[in-house]
Amino acid sequence: NTRRTFQGYKAMLDGGDWRVDGFWTNPVDPDTDGFDSPNRDEEFMGVYATKKLPDSGKTIDLFYLRLHDEQAQGNFPNNFDVHTIGSRIEGKYNDFDYECWGAYQFGKNTDGTSHVAGAFTLGVGRTFDDYDWKPALWLYYDWASGADQTGAGNGFNHLFPLGHKYLGFMDLYGRRNIQTPNVLFTMQPAAKVKFLLWYYYLQLQNGRDTPYSVIMTPFNPNNVPGSRELGHEIDLVVTYNINA
Repeated sequence: NTRRTFQGYKAMLDGGDWRVDGFWTNPVDPDTDGFDSPNRDEEFMGVYATKKLPDSGKTIDLFYLRLHDEQAQGNFPNNFDVHTIGSRIEGKYNDFDYECWGAYQFGKNTDGTSHVAGAFTLGVGRTFDDYDWKPALWLYYDWASGADQTGAGNGFNHLFPLGHKYLGFMDLYGRRNIQTPNVLFTMQPAAKVKFLLWYYYLQLQNGRDTPYSVIMTPFNPNNVPGSRELGHEIDLVVTYNINA
């Protein structure tokens, strides 16, 4: 497991209810025979702003991200420029929590065609604070666009996501050409014990495109899938906090 690291610059502004981060980086490539070094042919930059609304209990995020890759040689046949703009809002309405996230992408694909894609997540949940184990139930729907070209990779690019965090702990699929209703249940039976149960029903967004891995590699790129259904995943995690 290689740690994902970046080298670059970051500026932070923290003023009242607003926090703004701006950054420009190069991903660092691991080198087993020498020092790791940044990849100058790949640039990742952007601005991320967060505003908290104490009176309403809401948090709003606004962001712009750019991934520019010019690795057009060797084992990396990439040459694309992807811009991502989007927002996220979370809050509480009466006894229910909610979270909404959406992003729109535009730019240029490796083959020179225009890149147009999008993704969103909708979630609503409730925590039952009156019970000792604090059970919480969330209903989510995740959607990310694909394209009509089989395995061409012209759908949504999820950039640099966290492992195990989204679309299942097995990390089978990335956020491209996929849609999944999913259910999350958590509870805390004891002060040091947490329980998580997460169910996914995974489907293709576009039946004329392939599914993609977490590194955006197409599965079986030369064939149209026989079905839009990819399967089901159930994750069960029990965490015990030994000490601080």
